[in-house]
Amino acid sequence: MSQGDAGNNHVGLEANYSNNDLYAVDTTGTVYYSSDSGQTWQTRGDAGGGADYEDIAIDSNGYVYVLKATGEVFRSTDYGNTFSQLSDIGSENYVGITIDTNYDYLYVIADTGEVYLSVDQGGNWTLRSDIGSQTDYADIAVFIIPEFSEVALALLPFALAALFGVLRRRRRRTLSPP
Repeated sequence: MSQGDAGNNHVGLEANYSNNDLYAVDTTGTVYYSSDSGQTWQTRGDAGGGADYEDIAIDSNGYVYVLKATGEVFRSTDYGNTFSQLSDIGSENYVGITIDTNYDYLYVIADTGEVYLSVDQGGNWTLRSDIGSQTDYADIAVFIIPEFSEVALALLPFALAALFGVLRRRRRRTLSPP
C-alpha cells in the first residue's frame, strides 16, 4: 500500500484515542490501520464479503465496529484483523455508527433520521429516536456533555456531509442515556 493510501472508496475514518491509531473502512469492508497519523496504512482485515459498507467506530476496549447499509454490524475484538457479525438492525438504509465510550453504547443512524441504540455491544438494537422531518442523513457522532450527563448526537444531512468528505459529522440533537 502506498504511503498515505487507505485503499479505494474509503467511507469511514475513526481514531482510537487511547493510542492515537487511525482506522478506515472502504465500501467492500476492508479495514485499514495507521499508527503514524495517516502517513502510512496497513490492511488489517475484511469485515465480510460484499459491498455497501458505510462507517467504522471504535469503543473504549479497542473493539472495531463496521456498519453495512443493510443494517449488518460487524465487530472485531483483535484490532480489525477478524470480524464476527452481530445482530442485524433491520431494513433501513443505514449510514453511520458511533459509540458513547463512557458506556460503550452504540448508536446507528439511517438516512431517514431513525437512530438505533445498542447497550450490549451490538447484541440487541432498539429505536431510540426518529429525528424525521428531513431525509438523507449521512452520519452520526457522539459528544459527551459531562456537566449534564447527556449525550449529544450530532446529525448531518447528506448535502452538507459532501462538503466534509470522509470526516462527516453533524447537527446536534441531545438525548439522555437510557
